[in-house]
Amino acid sequence: MFTPEDFQKLSIELKTNQKHFDCGERALSRTSISRLYYYLFLRCREIIISKLNEQNKILFTNEECSKKHHYIIQIFLYRLAKRITDTKIGLLAETLRELREERNRADYDLELDITFENFNVLIEDKEDIEDYISRLIEIEKNKFNQVFERIKDKCQSGF
Repeated sequence: MFTPEDFQKLSIELKTNQKHFDCGERALSRTSISRLYYYLFLRCREIIISKLNEQNKILFTNEECSKKHHYIIQIFLYRLAKRITDTKIGLLAETLRELREERNRADYDLELDITFENFNVLIEDKEDIEDYISRLIEIEKNKFNQVFERIKDKCQSGF
């Protein structure tokens, strides 16, 4: 089965093995940044899904809500951090936001000169990111459901 960690591994392997590709550093670094974002995004999404009760899980994973996950997961993490007063979860939310901005620049701004130097800055926080994820896993399910109850209207159509 494919896991979010596979994106993380690919992101690092593209940098490590760039000499094996003909497309050049700029294409590889952009792809690495994108894959690193998707690793963190999907990892957070899967943890959230695993912590939600069945009713909330159905709503969170429905088609309408899934289209908004990039936004909703960030909001969810910020609200969770505030609810339980947890700096690590707040930093996880902020890291996810920053990675998404970097991914968007890497994917869409062709004029921007992006190299592995940009990637290096992002990967320097790898141990911190893993620490934040571990903290997210430790949080009780009821806290996830309490937060989701307050933002589930964002999963409805029309938002």
